[in-house]
Amino acid sequence: PREVFVSESQRPLQLLHVRDTKVKGIEVFEYRLNPAELQPNEQYVSPVYGLFNIEPISHGIPLEISKPFFLNADPELARAAGLTPDYGRDSTFLDVEPMTGVAFRASLKLQINTRINSNLTQVFFPHAASGVWPLLAIHRDGIISDSDADSFKRTIRAALIGAKVGFGIGLTLGILSLALAAYLAFRPACGSGVPSGGYDDLDAAAASGPAGKREDAALMEGFR
Repeated sequence: PREVFVSESQRPLQLLHVRDTKVKGIEVFEYRLNPAELQPNEQYVSPVYGLFNIEPISHGIPLEISKPFFLNADPELARAAGLTPDYGRDSTFLDVEPMTGVAFRASLKLQINTRINSNLTQVFFPHAASGVWPLLAIHRDGIISDSDADSFKRTIRAALIGAKVGFGIGLTLGILSLALAAYLAFRPACGSGVPSGGYDDLDAAAASGPAGKREDAALMEGFR
């Protein structure tokens, strides 16, 4: 769910994710108004299903906001006004790109209504038994431009390629690191055959020079 603040009604409203769709080839989440928001609400003094009371912010003028043609409101409202609502035509929705959280397309559709007392209803609006009469509709649309959509797709494509390359390099380095660690842990003893004194003894023998060589010759002569 997402929460948005609707300035026309001066209240936050919750939107629900209803489906995945695309805007100019870009995958988005489509959000629509949570039906629970249409319930009568004592906090906002809205006793009728599907109507939002805005009298407190309209200088005392008895105004109500609803969806166009009283969509998803009390059926008596549309019947009394002789209106036929259409879900596809009269719904407000918001399409949000999931990775960035930015709205790529939006359609706000509202209807401003007024409450009239029973006397005026009978005189001027004999069929408006509900006492609520539509005054005007508000319809606002917005969508990402072609250039911004193309730029976004190029950026995302580059980011995905970079992620794949980075993953490949990281995997290769990881394998090399494991191979090096295994070699260091299990390599054979490279000093095999060296006298117990180590390489220091070999250095000492080399330093003895000709004297050492004569001793070796005498020792070999004794074995003959």
